[in-house]
Amino acid sequence: MRTEQVQYFLETVKTGSFTKAAENLHIQQPSLREAIINLENELGGNLFYRSKKGVELSEFGRFCLPYFQLIQESYEKMKLKEGFLMRTVAGKTVVLPCDETLDLNMMITLN
Repeated sequence: MRTEQVQYFLETVKTGSFTKAAENLHIQQPSLREAIINLENELGGNLFYRSKKGVELSEFGRFCLPYFQLIQESYEKMKLKEGFLMRTVAGKTVVLPCDETLDLNMMITLN
């Protein structure tokens, strides 16, 4: 399991759509869908029910959701170490001063 897969899963839950999740994450929809399928294969169950209207959590997905949320929360807290946020920008680690009230979702990603 990769951290990106957890992020993709949670964004898909939030939007109810692979397409909308991919747009929000600035990735191609087939890449997101493939990552979710690989995650499902690794875990041994379907995380979503798929339809023409979008996706919704399966029973297995509902079971997994709090664990994925905990993984994501723990990962974000780990990156906030002693008041500094570590980010990789252009292949180099950059340390940004911050505090625990920083909303990581509001940060601008540099490309």
